[in-house]
Amino acid sequence: MLSNIYLSINNNLTKHRQFILYAGIGLVGVTIDYIAYAIGVKVIGLGLLTANLISVSLGIINNFILNTKYNFKKKDNILLRFCLFFIVGLCGLLISDLLLIAFHYWLNFSPLISKLMTLPFVLIIQYVVNKLVTFGNVYDIKHSLKKLSIFLKT
Repeated sequence: MLSNIYLSINNNLTKHRQFILYAGIGLVGVTIDYIAYAIGVKVIGLGLLTANLISVSLGIINNFILNTKYNFKKKDNILLRFCLFFIVGLCGLLISDLLLIAFHYWLNFSPLISKLMTLPFVLIIQYVVNKLVTFGNVYDIKHSLKKLSIFLKT
């Protein structure tokens, strides 16, 4: 009985290893993001969106380094992957900003609670996009970018 439970847990952990590690790395990035945000808003007196831009950028840089080295273990095309990761992160920032505005200004949650409430939404969206795009097949990435540039020129 216990061996069946152990095997089931082990199979699930193995199956979802990348997401679990991504979430763990994300937790480190979120901690950096949240502390920098709190310092920006409460100590320095920055506006919500300015503090969010700075704190999210710090989290993005941290998460790219850790995901590249320990999770997806990619060593090729690092600059391209970083740019894609940062773009995905900025899309997460946009989502986070919109949710911050909704939670704080419309629903009257405190700035720090509002920030916490944005995190699950951004985590899931960014994991899916980063797994498929940023840490996907580089040939596919370059091919897609080439198609996009041709499309934008017309």
